[in-house]
Amino acid sequence: MLEGLFASILTTCIWVSLHLLTNRYLRTRNWLFTSFTGYLLSLPLITFLARHLSEGSACDSLTLAFIHGYLWHLLLFFFYVHVYYHVDRSVTLNLLSEMASRGGTVSAATFHARHNMQTTVENRLKILEQNGFIRQVNGLWINTNRGVFYARLMALSVWAFKSKTQSERI
Repeated sequence: MLEGLFASILTTCIWVSLHLLTNRYLRTRNWLFTSFTGYLLSLPLITFLARHLSEGSACDSLTLAFIHGYLWHLLLFFFYVHVYYHVDRSVTLNLLSEMASRGGTVSAATFHARHNMQTTVENRLKILEQNGFIRQVNGLWINTNRGVFYARLMALSVWAFKSKTQSERI
């Protein structure tokens, strides 16, 4: 069992490092596709590592080590994708990073110049339109059935988990 856990942790560290390097130096267009591809390509490494880690130990069952290794690797993949998504898109983190790179200070005007809200909103609307959540009619944005369903699902989720929307947290 522990052999599978160690194999999954080692494998996850390897593919996460390769994913970060790939996104940093090759500037991939779709980070989710890159991370999913890296995850799939790393699966055979778990078998290799679990088998070699279990050779010198009193492994109860190699099958159990494989199951635990693959399960933990899948859970670590979901965790990494979730964290990466939120960190990558965090305006707050970008602001703090920019302040740190400029010696701890940045004016609001400088930040506004680098992060245009108009462009941000337009990009978000384009993405929502491409994904089929909204459409534009006579210069107005209208929810599609998919958008209405998603909005109601989010409202139900906010109510059920007693969470706050982003505008309420600000």
